[in-house]
Amino acid sequence: MWTSCRYMQSHILETLHIPGQHTADNIAEHLIRMAVDWDINHKVQAVITDNVANIVAAVRKAGWKHIPCFAHTLNFVVKDAIKADPSLDSLLQKCSAIVGFFPSQHKSSREAQRNSKSAEDAGT
Repeated sequence: MWTSCRYMQSHILETLHIPGQHTADNIAEHLIRMAVDWDINHKVQAVITDNVANIVAAVRKAGWKHIPCFAHTLNFVVKDAIKADPSLDSLLQKCSAIVGFFPSQHKSSREAQRNSKSAEDAGT
């Protein structure tokens, strides 16, 4: 038996600077205002965010269900697992060194190409 279902959608409605302290009350006030401005306050079922306490509290104060971001949570789990195994520390340092090498290498390569192009242009 097939049933029709609604598909979850994700949209960025607004980005804003929140002046003052980022308390749950202050953030909730802005979230509610934004939902009312967009006329979606009656449609919001849940909000997915990172696990920062003031954001979680703000979403709940606004009257919505909070869902922790899976990727953010998974990132914490992986980091904690790596920290829990001291034998991985050396491997992690080597990986960081390799990753750190490439951006600078790429930048140096672009600069070398730019200098080479400038030298060719100067010679013509």
